[in-house]
Amino acid sequence: MDESPAAGRLQAVAEWVAGAMEWWKIRIEPVLLANGKRSTAGIAYELCLPLIPDGRISLPMLRANPTRAKVTRCRFNRDCVEGHIELRDNQWTCVWEGPRPAYLEDTRIMAARFVPGELVALRPHGSSLQFFRISAQTALA
Repeated sequence: MDESPAAGRLQAVAEWVAGAMEWWKIRIEPVLLANGKRSTAGIAYELCLPLIPDGRISLPMLRANPTRAKVTRCRFNRDCVEGHIELRDNQWTCVWEGPRPAYLEDTRIMAARFVPGELVALRPHGSSLQFFRISAQTALA
């Protein structure tokens, strides 16, 4: 076993990174547009994602436990539809499960970081962009 100072520092960094990456519940809500209307009235999403400390998605953690990456879409806090999040064509995608409204298509997620205050754009298949802001972030056990 290598007991060099460099190996010790590398081990410490690896332990810090492993401990710093967690699963988070992220709530996103519609953004108020310049014309005074919300991009999508009454719809909010909750995402369950593994994040590194700067708010980006951890692909290794997601690949290690893909069934934990979930999404819930609720209209007026009812009529909720659940799904999972997967990497499809190099884009994060909400894939809806079970019975769902006919108009609900798989939805692309466009965001650099998932931290409160940041913007998120969603694009349902064949539709225009919808803009949301991250309103809450809660660490999950």
